[in-house]
Amino acid sequence: MAEVGAIVYEGWLEKCNISNNDSKKSLLRKKSSSWKKFYFVLRKERDETREYSVLVYYDKKPTTARDASRLKGITKLWPQYKVEKCFPVKGREFIFAVTTEQEKYQLSADAQSIMDTWVFNLQMQTTLRHDLPGSCFLVKAVDSDDHRRIGSFGSNCLLHISPWGITCALQLSRSLIGQWPLKCIRSFESSDDGMFTFEAGRSSPMGEGDYIFRTQRNQDNAMYDLVDNFTSSASSGQSQGQPSSGGRRDSKKEVDEITEEYDCLRLATFGLLPSQQAAEGAAVSASIDVPSSTPRQRTPLTQQPSTDESAPEEQDGVGYLLPSSEARRLQRSQSDTTACTQPPPQFLRSQSEFRHPKDETGAYLDMSQTSLNTSSREEEGWWSMSGEFKQEYEKVGPETAQDITRRLSREIGRASCRERV
Repeated sequence: MAEVGAIVYEGWLEKCNISNNDSKKSLLRKKSSSWKKFYFVLRKERDETREYSVLVYYDKKPTTARDASRLKGITKLWPQYKVEKCFPVKGREFIFAVTTEQEKYQLSADAQSIMDTWVFNLQMQTTLRHDLPGSCFLVKAVDSDDHRRIGSFGSNCLLHISPWGITCALQLSRSLIGQWPLKCIRSFESSDDGMFTFEAGRSSPMGEGDYIFRTQRNQDNAMYDLVDNFTSSASSGQSQGQPSSGGRRDSKKEVDEITEEYDCLRLATFGLLPSQQAAEGAAVSASIDVPSSTPRQRTPLTQQPSTDESAPEEQDGVGYLLPSSEARRLQRSQSDTTACTQPPPQFLRSQSEFRHPKDETGAYLDMSQTSLNTSSREEEGWWSMSGEFKQEYEKVGPETAQDITRRLSREIGRASCRERV
């Protein structure tokens, strides 16, 4: 008999059962009568071996122990499950789906904040494994609306990059807050000031958004090269099989490909991926050397990318053609020359200095083991169970010599531009 534990979150939602063969757009064919309103409770339970989470629902809000025993249904979030945001439909805009081995259903919330709160708490019931193939980096999420929606803004996070996708987890508890298959990533970028950015499309399980992370010293280049190598390997494997979806966004084939890769990412997260697929992913990760922390040599502005038509362009795995790595790095260098006309961005800085990511032998450290001078309040205090967010900002520290040099160079560049005008 399972022992009932603490309640994580609760509230009213509308529920619609769907079959496993239905796609992400299946709600367009659903009638309004198939949606029923229930009171959902996400809580912990414990048996003789482990503690796990369950999602139960009632016809009305339970106020007594007798009412709590009259549950309408129960979903056990074990041994594996997945949560994903769905496309909005007429009359219902905030929809997300819960899938387990036994059932699959979609839930509709009344507001964006309610849906984000539910997805956040459901994702938090999974822990990032130490033996997950890939590389892990310690980052800090830059304050933005997209980070607020997944619950990562202003927090120290672990960003794990694997052959199946990108996983974001809180540093202290290692609880997951977001996962993105590689096939749903439209673009990704690194900068010389320690920022790594990627854009997720509409078919992403976490929804469309731009996510910016402040990395440790020179690790943005390492993260960029890892994602670039993984997407290149996936594109080369796809080119040998069936053709891509031809660049059409949100096509049925693309959604199916993203769903399949997201299933692999979730199974790998729980350690349930089939041995053959797990061995292939581990082999791909082992074949890619994690780049060193040496600053990347910037491409001169006079150098142009190769115009050889025989050189294939890299592909992101869902039919979107991206320029080669050399061309992308050249574009970043060219964008730096136009930055003098733009005001410098003001990013939040960490109050503690990051450690160097190499050991004495020069090997790359697993940054998931790094501990910063932070408190649990910084990680969890921002969240309010009512669905609202607490805006806690860090004070920007004093300018370093590098910041002053960069700022002065921008001011000189702007002055020279005004003189030319």
